[in-house]
Amino acid sequence: MIIIFTLINIVFIIGFCYLVYRVLSCMFKKFNWLNRNPIFKKITFLILTIFIYTLFIYSFFYFITNPRTVNESFDNKKWIENVDSRYKMFENIKHKKILENKSKEEIMQLLGVPKNDTLKDVWYYDMGSKSEWYGWKFYDLKIEYKNGYIHRFEILENWD
Repeated sequence: MIIIFTLINIVFIIGFCYLVYRVLSCMFKKFNWLNRNPIFKKITFLILTIFIYTLFIYSFFYFITNPRTVNESFDNKKWIENVDSRYKMFENIKHKKILENKSKEEIMQLLGVPKNDTLKDVWYYDMGSKSEWYGWKFYDLKIEYKNGYIHRFEILENWD
């Protein structure tokens, strides 16, 4: 299986190199200094081909392996039941200003118990995780209080 994949990749690279060579040849006809030195021309095409091919492969695998995050509306029941998908609700929480001017008691009723001590003025809520291209991304909601009311909140992203 690996041999077949390698052969297909080699054929693709050769075809891609030829295609880039033809396109760049048409684009560089204006540059006489490039046409006068065939070795320099081939080295330039090789470097540009490698760059374009790498960019193409990176983009392809990024879009294949990076799942799109679909934002969801905030729902108290979903928030409490589905810890792993809370990060999808953050944009809605932020734009609808659901947490603004809320006291600690109101936040406790709305979001449930935080994962740290409730006597502190900074609370953390686990917002789940998702697979990214380079590993897993973990989300936490950080809420800071001042005089018993929300001062500010933000999402923290950690990679593993």
